[in-house]
Amino acid sequence: MRRGTVLISSLALILLAGGLQAPQPAAQTSNAASDDTVVARAGQTTYTLGDIRRQLSRLEAPYRYAAERRLPEYVKELVQREALAQEARRLRLDREPEVRAQIEQAVQAVLIDALSKEITSQAMPSPQEVRAYYEAQEEEFRLPEQVQVDQVMVPTEPQAEAIRSAIAAGQAFEPAVEAHSDAAIDVSVFPRGMREQAAFALEPGEVSQPVRTESGVYLLRLHERLPARLRSLEGATPLIQARLSGQNRERLGQQLEERLWTSAGVSVREDLLEAAILAPE
Repeated sequence: MRRGTVLISSLALILLAGGLQAPQPAAQTSNAASDDTVVARAGQTTYTLGDIRRQLSRLEAPYRYAAERRLPEYVKELVQREALAQEARRLRLDREPEVRAQIEQAVQAVLIDALSKEITSQAMPSPQEVRAYYEAQEEEFRLPEQVQVDQVMVPTEPQAEAIRSAIAAGQAFEPAVEAHSDAAIDVSVFPRGMREQAAFALEPGEVSQPVRTESGVYLLRLHERLPARLRSLEGATPLIQARLSGQNRERLGQQLEERLWTSAGVSVREDLLEAAILAPE
């Protein structure tokens, strides 16, 4: 990546020395530039402010933010790349077989990515489909009785007992835990289980006896009990969308593959390829 940047920068300097002029600052006006305002040029190719905005919108967030902070330099690099491409076309490099093959591969990659996004968009279930699935599979969205707890894990039981003793002596829960550098509070929601069974016997605000596990020793403080309930449609929607869109995407992909191999003339002579592999050189 670094070599490519250096090469483009070096070629850009050569072109500038050969007569390609860098964009000159526009005269100061009282009105801000509109999206139709031309802000850069490379030969006959012009770039409006709207073009630049669209270019930026195609970048992933971290790169877009970086480009926006150095917008003039970003636009200069954009224009220089276009000027270099124009120079390559002038030299008819785009007609060389190897270059044409690489261009075709790049075009294929862009088109396949666009097709994948289109299939993903088509696979997204409608609100009506989401509701129908929710109502048909209601049992899937029933949540068991749960508890919300503060859980603290420490390496040894004496440390857990020390925290409990500090709390029993009147110290607040958080400072008692923070006094131990290797202990931290994690808020979690659990159904009934071997470790969490102790939490179901607590009253809100009460701290459990040390709970020994293979990963360490836990203390649990109960926040509240959550009764068994049905997850709301709103809460279940992301799960349903993920499940149905995955199913729909697989179905659409299979249909597309079958159509391409039957009606689009796609074929592979596996017999000749196998013979080519086995044939001696």
